[in-house]
Amino acid sequence: MKKNAYSSTRINFLVKNNAFDVSFGVSPAFKKKIVVATLSVMIGVCAVYDLQKFSYIEASVVVNTPVAVSAPIALVPVAKPAPSALALFTSAFEAKKVPGVLDLTEEANSREVLVTLDSDAFFESGSAKLLGKANDSLQQIEDLMKNVNADAVVEIEGHTDASPVVRQKKFYPSNWELSAARAASLIPMFERAGIKKDKLRVVGYGDSRPLVSEREPASAKNRRIVFRIFPLGESPKNI
Repeated sequence: MKKNAYSSTRINFLVKNNAFDVSFGVSPAFKKKIVVATLSVMIGVCAVYDLQKFSYIEASVVVNTPVAVSAPIALVPVAKPAPSALALFTSAFEAKKVPGVLDLTEEANSREVLVTLDSDAFFESGSAKLLGKANDSLQQIEDLMKNVNADAVVEIEGHTDASPVVRQKKFYPSNWELSAARAASLIPMFERAGIKKDKLRVVGYGDSRPLVSEREPASAKNRRIVFRIFPLGESPKNI
């Protein structure tokens, strides 16, 4: 007598702590297919269950976690500082092109402004007397100086070349006196412009600070007047 090709097969499996018993009357080959199919279904169910559980957790985190939102930053325009009186004076002086003015510079290591005048355009030779033709230039300088704060310090320097004083020797024994007298002759102009008396300084350097050698044709540059303008609250203490 042949054995029955079919046999009763019991499959026990566990799904999330719940036990199930399933009895089948199947052939060994079909039994194998059932086992494989059952395991595939179990794996799929578990995967879907875990995915749903994960999605639920993710959703909870997104919904229940407050998100900080930064407020928009307001852009406040920054106002540019107003130019100082000295800066206005410098720009106006450069634009004016006053006759007889040789140079206008700002010192690299300080905030002072230097204005250099050609002595030959303002004074008689060997004298501190101002020339009549220099009046227009002096008036323009005076008008420009009115843009400078009255508390600014102005130092006026007189410089000469090395030629000795001949014609006016009784008034200016040497170039020291001549250079100082030429610088002092400009004080009234600065006073009319509003610069306070106690803020004005006069220095005569004679021929002690030449710009070029006296042997050069351009030695006339050594005959000059330089006035230094220091900003409000500053003074030429180191000069």
